[in-house]
Amino acid sequence: MAVAYQSRTGLDDDWMRTRFERDGYVVLRSYIDSESLADLRRAIDESAKASQESNPLSRPGMQFLSNAYRSSQVVRRFSAGPAMTEILLSLGLTDAWLRWDQAVWKSAGGPRFPWHQDNGYSGLDATHVQIWIALTPMTRATGCLEVAPRTPPTSSPTSLGGRARHHGHPNGGPVDRSRCG
Repeated sequence: MAVAYQSRTGLDDDWMRTRFERDGYVVLRSYIDSESLADLRRAIDESAKASQESNPLSRPGMQFLSNAYRSSQVVRRFSAGPAMTEILLSLGLTDAWLRWDQAVWKSAGGPRFPWHQDNGYSGLDATHVQIWIALTPMTRATGCLEVAPRTPPTSSPTSLGGRARHHGHPNGGPVDRSRCG
């Protein structure tokens, strides 16, 4: 899906690019307004209820839904809307398409989400970014996003039997755990 918005919300492009190139990620707290997040969450919940497909990654305490944008106009509009577009433009990306979306519901006390890097599974050679959005508050009970700043690439076994390339330490090393509320 090509994006061509011209209005800007005031993201600091230099900071965004420098941080992204240095660490491989950028954190934007409270960037998306609460009404948009609530609309997005409702749309994803509705897509999950309407979906007839079971996701092989789902298990008790952790449910997955993939590609809600295919059935939800709200998810499509959000994915190509101003908030997502501004992030991409601030990173210097002027043409983008949506390949995949995934929602994960993790219950308090649910299984530990194993260390992984999604880009290792994609097989894409093209430059691409992933945007992670917390639709509910992250707590230590429900789990927090942990990220490893850019490090030399390594590989590790995947839960599906292959090997995933990643730029982080699946078994230690520097990890940013400061995102937990």
